[in-house]
Amino acid sequence: MKVVKGIQNATIGLFGPRPRDFETCNYNVASLLSIGVEVEELGLFDLQNEIKAISAAGGDAGLSAEMQRSVPGVPNDKDFVGRLSNYEKALLAFRERLKLSGAATQCWSEQELSLKHVPCFINGRLADRGFPVACENDAYSLVAELMGQYASDKTVTILDINHSIPQDLHEKLSEYPIQDMVGMFHCGNTASRLLKDPAMKHQVIMKRLMEPDSEPDITRGTIEGQIAASPITVVQIHGYGDGLQAYICEGHFLDLDPKTFGCTGTAYLPGFARFYRHVLLGQFHHHAAVAFAHCGAVLHDALRLLGVEVIHAPLPAGQRYPDENPFSVE
Repeated sequence: MKVVKGIQNATIGLFGPRPRDFETCNYNVASLLSIGVEVEELGLFDLQNEIKAISAAGGDAGLSAEMQRSVPGVPNDKDFVGRLSNYEKALLAFRERLKLSGAATQCWSEQELSLKHVPCFINGRLADRGFPVACENDAYSLVAELMGQYASDKTVTILDINHSIPQDLHEKLSEYPIQDMVGMFHCGNTASRLLKDPAMKHQVIMKRLMEPDSEPDITRGTIEGQIAASPITVVQIHGYGDGLQAYICEGHFLDLDPKTFGCTGTAYLPGFARFYRHVLLGQFHHHAAVAFAHCGAVLHDALRLLGVEVIHAPLPAGQRYPDENPFSVE
């Protein structure tokens, strides 16, 4: 009942509109209200004004110093670290004022231009304190994160279902069906204690686009590292008329170097290749919430109690999806 009560009493804060380049991160307020989630739609300017007030009051030197000690790579740059600490204090001020359960912000790339940093480091820190902050103003993924947090009693994150895995990435992959291996990635928003050798860096793609001829400044603030080996449950919701549909997968992250940037892990999700093709494509967007425990049974029961009638999960080999060619299923 913890998931049900938590969601039915949740209030989420959305700061700014969906970024233009993330068309799939749309949401229907009615669909979230159908499970009891209240939505506070705020502007990015609300965050800006709160940050200005905090800065005018002198900021928080102690918080800035704690941030510099928390992970390797935080630059010895008082102004930049002050931007980060003021941003964290602003989000927490809204959490207290509006009694928010979580938040989502307009990253990529208006937030970087206006607040002069990427939000990833702060997102991970707050998620580790039970206050998840989703990227790209993704309301559905934020609610899915809350579900995963309540079901697992652990820190959660939001990741992209990003790429397939080449067989030659690591010899250990010969033990797994390669088609069900998934590269899960995000710029750097996962809590540092869930990563191997975390370090603050800059967002590589944004740097190329926004600061091509200079040292990184406003694109700094990611936390990079390999996501540590762990059992996982991947969960997502999406609009289904004025209601919701959902999917749940269980699997685990392997202890493999993903050989790319960001906070990235190599996940084994049994049956995922068929599931992705016949369920996810065209019905769900690229983000997913990840809980670091197997809690699919709890989530399934909670979604039913919340009134979500369509709940997808990977089918075992030999059992076909409705649109799957019956002659191709082994």
